[in-house]
Amino acid sequence: MVGIPVKEVARRLGVKKWEVFRLEKAESESRIALRTLWRAAEALDCDLVYALTPRQGTLEELAAKQKAAREKEREAALEVVRKEEKEREYKVMKIIGWRSEMRRHVRRGLREHGIRVR
Repeated sequence: MVGIPVKEVARRLGVKKWEVFRLEKAESESRIALRTLWRAAEALDCDLVYALTPRQGTLEELAAKQKAAREKEREAALEVVRKEEKEREYKVMKIIGWRSEMRRHVRRGLREHGIRVR
């Protein structure tokens, strides 16, 4: 580890030498715990820097792209719901006979205005 003898690193970490080799192997295999890395950094008088950075652009741009994609998905889902509602409404009107229903409402409205209808 960074040119410091294994024996010294083990002493600083408060572990046996074989544990230092085990930690180095875990780190090289990308399976080391952050807590363990933090302990190693402390023992070596270092700061542990852990960060995620976008491959392209800035974090703000990445967030804006993700927000736009979510909005697009939301709009598509709403459109599907609107279409399903329209189809359902049409089926209901077809079942109850929308023409006779409309005729009934027109007659009622005319009667309310004092017009005689058969």
